Amino acid sequence: MFFGISPNKKKGIFKEIIFHFIDILFKNTKLYRIFSNLFIFKGPSINELREIGFINDIKLNDFYFTNANFINAYIFSIISPESKNRLLLWLVL
Repeated sequence: MFFGISPNKKKGIFKEIIFHFIDILFKNTKLYRIFSNLFIFKGPSINELREIGFINDIKLNDFYFTNANFINAYIFSIISPESKNRLLLWLVL
């Protein structure tokens, strides 16, 4: 999935939209995790996901094959607040 905001780039609008979108998804669905695959060289996108609350789950070596080259990727994810609470409760017990 690709997103873009024009002409107001670099003003934090995209981050605000995604933050509210994720909040609405978790509140109105039974989703417990949202994840994203990103090329390893997508620094700005990686930073945006981290600022929203995504964590880097794993590095996938040679995950994509394009133009006769293998490219590494990351999987980032965010867990719903309800799921975090259940996990913490399970860890305590």
